[in-house]
Amino acid sequence: MDRRADGQYRAFYRLGTKQRVAIDLVSYTSCRREDVVRFGPQHRRNERLTYRPAKNEHRNPIDLDISVHPSSPRASTPSAPNT
Repeated sequence: MDRRADGQYRAFYRLGTKQRVAIDLVSYTSCRREDVVRFGPQHRRNERLTYRPAKNEHRNPIDLDISVHPSSPRASTPSAPNT
């Protein structure tokens, strides 16, 4: 997504909407889309996301623990309301 389209998307979808949470999580965490859709409040603790990526989850599972980017809006975390 180019910067202009990204700005339009963020302007259209307010903080706290499912669409905004999804694009912010993809942008600020660099996680795969298939992982982002699985995120929920249970994956967030102390400004960190802990999850098991879907890729290779049955063959060679690993758990990831990543920090939430400091410039990420607070509403862009899985605990945000999904309206």
